[in-house]
Amino acid sequence: MKVFLLKYILQDSIESFKNQKYLNMLSLITIIFTFFIINIFFFLNFNISSFVKKFASNYKAEIFLYETNEKDFDINKIKNNKLVKDIKFITSENAKKIFLENFPSLKPTLKEIGENPFPPSVRIIFKSSNKKEIEKFLKNLKNIPAVKEIKTNFDLIEKISGLKKIIFLLGLFFGSILLFTSFFTIVNIIKIVAYSRKEDVLILRMIGASNFYIEAPLILNGIFLGIIGALISIGLFEISLKLLPVYLKDFYKYLKPIFETTSLSFKYYLYLLLSAIFIGALSSYTSVYKFIHLGEE
Repeated sequence: MKVFLLKYILQDSIESFKNQKYLNMLSLITIIFTFFIINIFFFLNFNISSFVKKFASNYKAEIFLYETNEKDFDINKIKNNKLVKDIKFITSENAKKIFLENFPSLKPTLKEIGENPFPPSVRIIFKSSNKKEIEKFLKNLKNIPAVKEIKTNFDLIEKISGLKKIIFLLGLFFGSILLFTSFFTIVNIIKIVAYSRKEDVLILRMIGASNFYIEAPLILNGIFLGIIGALISIGLFEISLKLLPVYLKDFYKYLKPIFETTSLSFKYYLYLLLSAIFIGALSSYTSVYKFIHLGEE
């Protein structure tokens, strides 16, 4: 009996899905669009979070020295500090060489200047992520006569961290709106499907069918919509990621360092699928409950 019941529910759901294909298609498009946008936000949030975490764990400082006083800067003393992970002295010539390697097109400009405009410097990478301690440490370094100027990457880290928060909040805001849109779309689609089967429902009631027997195929219809919509959105998103380097071309190489991954994890997709099933089931049940139970009163 149970096997027969399951077989009926499944067959009736598939039949209902086919008969209302245009309505179901509208719901599918909404679900696909919703989860596709959510995938984009999660992808950006994950990569920017990873980049910020990696970037923020490497506070850096560039200490520019006066050419005449570079010998007065004791690197070994700084190297032994508990905050310092790595320290490197860069001569004026090395600084010029590094600049030309990064910007070869500016070589004629440097020739016109004549003298080497790059001062000697000391590059420090900190092992600590305690910004206050590092700032205090750099403040003491400023008092050394050989130090001309100190540049840090603190502001850049703060801006990237701010961008991460904005993307997360935008994702949360638009994701919530889109999920509610999908929910109410499925509610209305299932309601229309239920009303189109009003006569079938009355016949089933007359022969003594339980509410579950009537509700189950319609709820399963909503679950089908959620699963199919989520799977299509995942497929489209993965294809889009593969095509991204092709469309962005040279610009993609500047974005590549930010991307910790070029895909989303299987675990994330599993949660996405479960969310789609939950939304499909809940929205269908809400619609069917109103139609079946409130119709009894």
